[in-house]
Amino acid sequence: MRPDPIRVAIDLETTGLRPEQDVIIEIGAVKFAGARILDTFQSFVSISTPLPYRIQRLTGITSANLRRAPQLSALIAPLRAFIGPAPLVGHSVAFDASFLRRVGLAQRNPLLDTYELAAMLLPDLPSYTLASVAEALAVPSSVNHRALADADLARGVLLALLERLSALDTTALHQLAALPAPADWTPAPLLRAEVRERAESVKSSPFAVLLATATPAPDLDPGIDPSVTSMALALPESDAPAAPAVASEEPPAAADVTSERGAALADWMRAGGPLLLEVERTEAALLATLTSVARAAAARPGEQVIIAASDGEEMKRVARALLPRALARAGLDAVRMPIAELDERAAYLCPRRWFGVAREAMGQPLGAEVTRGLAKLTVWSRETRTGLRADVALSGAEAEAWARARSGPEFAEADADCPYRAAGYCFVERAERRARTATLLVTTHAALAARLTGRDTLLPDAARVVILDGRQIEDEARRQRTFTLSGADTLALLDTLAHGAEGDAGLLPLAATLAGESVRAVEWRETVERAREAVRVICAALRAAQQEGQERGSRAGSARGESFENGSLRVDGAVRASESWAALTRAWQDCCAALAQVAAAAREAAGALQRAEPSPRAGGARADLLGLAQRLDALTARGVEVISGARTDDMVCWLRAPQAFPWGEPSRDRKNGQNGSNGHSGQNGQNGQPGASEPAMVSHGESDAQERLLAEAPTLVSAPIRVGALLEPLWHAGRGVAVVGWALAVDHDFEHTRGALGLPETAPAYTVSPDYSSQTLLALPVDAPEPAEPGYHARLEELVVALSRALNGDVVVIFPSHAALRTAANGIRRTLERDDILTLAQGMDGSARQLWQTFTNQPRTTLLGAGAFWDGAELRYRAPACVVVARTPFPPQSDPLVAARADVWPDPQAQYMVPQAALKLRQALGGLAWSHPRHNAVILYDHRLQSRGYGDQILATLPRCAIRTRPLTDLAELVAEWTRG
Repeated sequence: MRPDPIRVAIDLETTGLRPEQDVIIEIGAVKFAGARILDTFQSFVSISTPLPYRIQRLTGITSANLRRAPQLSALIAPLRAFIGPAPLVGHSVAFDASFLRRVGLAQRNPLLDTYELAAMLLPDLPSYTLASVAEALAVPSSVNHRALADADLARGVLLALLERLSALDTTALHQLAALPAPADWTPAPLLRAEVRERAESVKSSPFAVLLATATPAPDLDPGIDPSVTSMALALPESDAPAAPAVASEEPPAAADVTSERGAALADWMRAGGPLLLEVERTEAALLATLTSVARAAAARPGEQVIIAASDGEEMKRVARALLPRALARAGLDAVRMPIAELDERAAYLCPRRWFGVAREAMGQPLGAEVTRGLAKLTVWSRETRTGLRADVALSGAEAEAWARARSGPEFAEADADCPYRAAGYCFVERAERRARTATLLVTTHAALAARLTGRDTLLPDAARVVILDGRQIEDEARRQRTFTLSGADTLALLDTLAHGAEGDAGLLPLAATLAGESVRAVEWRETVERAREAVRVICAALRAAQQEGQERGSRAGSARGESFENGSLRVDGAVRASESWAALTRAWQDCCAALAQVAAAAREAAGALQRAEPSPRAGGARADLLGLAQRLDALTARGVEVISGARTDDMVCWLRAPQAFPWGEPSRDRKNGQNGSNGHSGQNGQNGQPGASEPAMVSHGESDAQERLLAEAPTLVSAPIRVGALLEPLWHAGRGVAVVGWALAVDHDFEHTRGALGLPETAPAYTVSPDYSSQTLLALPVDAPEPAEPGYHARLEELVVALSRALNGDVVVIFPSHAALRTAANGIRRTLERDDILTLAQGMDGSARQLWQTFTNQPRTTLLGAGAFWDGAELRYRAPACVVVARTPFPPQSDPLVAARADVWPDPQAQYMVPQAALKLRQALGGLAWSHPRHNAVILYDHRLQSRGYGDQILATLPRCAIRTRPLTDLAELVAEWTRG
């Protein structure tokens, strides 16, 4: 047996994230061989600059710890001797190595990143912080964010992960080792070593001859990869795990069916039609609603009820956790009322594409994040029974891995003769089959909207549909009918077909090689290059149209020509009548012809592959080619409609100005490996196009001039103003749709929601008016400046400081924009630090999830949030004592779509802007203030709620609270007294 290799687990605490300007303050290292610890190294490091307060709070290191510590120069020699040539182990260890290399250390030491290994071997973990990974692996941990403790924890995590690596089946191991990873992907050496060891053990086995002559199952179609038979997918569906057992403490809830909500649902189930049902924003209320739905469904045996959840994560929670409990509460038999899940096609892994060319780079190494995503999918695909996107954790650019292997309606042509489908190895077909026998079918808004818009027919027809989080279905239906024409995205799509200096990489050259069509390959490459040039012309034409429109608006003093955000231009009659738009129309006609030739080449290559020797690789490439051809067809067809203006009724079209990378949330911080949202949003490119959520398979760089052209070219966007007509098939002719949500009524009136969803005025509606007057204090400052007045931001910052001091942090402030958030963060951070209160700002200090985790674990913390903080999701972290709403969340009139949607109402301010703000405010506070039982306060800082006529309507939209009006200087004391009581 080979001796265990010597490795060094290392962790640095630093003053920041940039090695060129930040410094090391603590070093911890553990030298080990296998489970044996050989030696440890720990030292604080003296620094010449002040120790940042945030670092003191997160690490527990103080200036006193560093005062008598040695300087880094004195530690270099002993640390070099300690490390030697050993591989360095750590969580995001490249970060630590970058600091060490700045001082001449670790120049040649190999790196073993426990974050990368954990992402690969724990593909469904929602968070990849070191602590979260350790918890998932049952590795004990004590102190976090201290160097020696974290180094030792990384050591324990590595050992646990290596055990998981050794337990992988050989097929998965070979697939992982074969990924075309970048040179610095740290799992690669471990994978290659494990492959060699297994090969050697097979050679030395007495059964080596039998193992070497083993053959795959002889009855498989030649287009099927034999390794599919060793996946969980190949197990009989009857062996699938049953619905989770429901604890006996779930008693039947007789009150649900006699409640107003239960009676309304029962009447709706009998009569059909539309129904609006407002419910509280708590799990208990949702469970009660589902119990009523189950009871009502049981009264109509033989009929299927579809329940649409907001996304894949919520679909899983409803189907796997809440509905089984609801059936138990209703005293119903889960066997007689089976539950199934069915998402949109694009939410399922496609075995044909996965075993085809999904894991091939086709000409260049993959990026680290794409490799990580493919590694996750490799491990997960061996274990999954569902193939659902929501069951694997992919964030950021890792999603490109999913784009390479997902199913989708554009692959229907390839699905017709798919051998995996014929053999029963198709995740979509299996889910569809289970859905046909379900009484309660849980789906997503994306799948329902795809059915309504005609993008997909996977979801079955049902006489009764319940839409949870009902307001969001409008946005999802609009998103699926939105068209975008982006030069960069279209060129990336063409790169997938052919790219490289000689066009020798991509799907078309691969097809030529597999099908023996080398002569045709040259013609295909030239076809793609002509299309690329046509797209560049389109980019220039879009830019010219935008510039001419803006100049005309500026000369005329037209607000419309210059008021939209970031210089976006609404395409109206004047724009369409301009010479630049005429030039764009001509350029698009030429571009359509070029793209049609590319689509024809892709189909020709697919046909050549169908005639070639069948193989999994050829079958997968053929599916990709047909899917890309379909996407090009959809792009050109919709583009003609939008650019020609053939379908301008009830649509708004605009040129969206190019933007720098928007202020957003990092997918993970420097050591925390924190995932973003793991839910499936259904965003897989609009109308057959690659979108921001669906990158093309390969991205290829342009020359500097071409990159400038792409950077300056606007994106053409067309979106429906109203989508209510799409929902009509759900409730007419005896059918029924129940729209359920927490924020549906504005001051007990459903006019706005009925109008937005296209429901008749006669649609019955039931509002909920919970009384939170004993839980929540609603404080209204009587002397706050209005947003346009001097002192608005300064007084807000003073209020947040006073509240944070009075409550020892424990405050969450939500802003309408990230710009306002950054201004406030810069204004209060230093002041609160002097009171030992940590201020964390979304985007500046991490993602929303990261901030909430720190808020939960760290006392004396104040959070500043925007964006995701308005979503109103059920709060699953520590609830704050006080929520401050910095400004009423009116939709931005500088957005062309918002302006167009407002214009359809007779009174845009009263019928659109105010209801939108009221419902968004109610939605946000539903999660932050009322999805938990904690005593709390809400401060609405925006004085317009008291001084303007619409204020009473917005305030009346909120549930009943204990209302107090006070001067700003009195609010901190008032809130502190309330929350203590």
